[in-house]
Amino acid sequence: MALVAVAAVAAASSAAVGPAGGYVVRPGDTVDGLAARYGVSPAAIVAANHLGDANRIYAGDRLIIPSVAARGSSAGATQPPAGPPPPLAPVSPPPPGRPRFPAALLADPARLGLRPYFQHWAGVFGVPAGLVEAVAWMESGWRASVVSSTGAVGIGQIEPQTDAFICTQLLGFSAPVDPRLPDNNIRMSAAYLAWLLRQTRGDVANAIGAYYQGLTNLRGKGPLDSTRRYVAGVGAWWAQFRSG
Repeated sequence: MALVAVAAVAAASSAAVGPAGGYVVRPGDTVDGLAARYGVSPAAIVAANHLGDANRIYAGDRLIIPSVAARGSSAGATQPPAGPPPPLAPVSPPPPGRPRFPAALLADPARLGLRPYFQHWAGVFGVPAGLVEAVAWMESGWRASVVSSTGAVGIGQIEPQTDAFICTQLLGFSAPVDPRLPDNNIRMSAAYLAWLLRQTRGDVANAIGAYYQGLTNLRGKGPLDSTRRYVAGVGAWWAQFRSG
């Protein structure tokens, strides 16, 4: 497993593992590094925390370290039963207005030139173009060359198994298409978001959360803290892109 980069910055603190195994992620932490430090496999940390994507742990997240949690429970530590996590904060369409593009996008004509693809495929699948744009900006910054350590590819960071599902089940193709091509990737991202919106009965926050965490995981486990930040981030970017 490759090192997992922490994707956010939090205020520096002397966070440590507590008696119940809770560890507050600090800038620079990785799943592999924590596994080595506490003598547990990276897969065990991923499973214990129901991580939808092991590439994304954020400074400020609280992770369960299984071996430490087990020592705490054997020493008689008890925890009150946890209730269901609260729902995701709603995400509403932004009011009409001029888009406020990120400086990095304005400085890159090639990436800015992808907007017609977003507009076209969003229209085909009946989803707001700005929502597709915002998800793609959170995922890759509209960079077709980005590949994650789990194999997620391109502008919408499409996982190989998701590529197969979208192409064969949603688009009716006989085989997956190349997600490295911007037109293909944006088409798949828009189709997938449209499907997630149908599955969540139009709940935009849950559709965005499912894009990040996985629909089954989101329904079964509830939203992760990182999912909440992801959804809020997409909503903020949508307010800037404004389209649709």
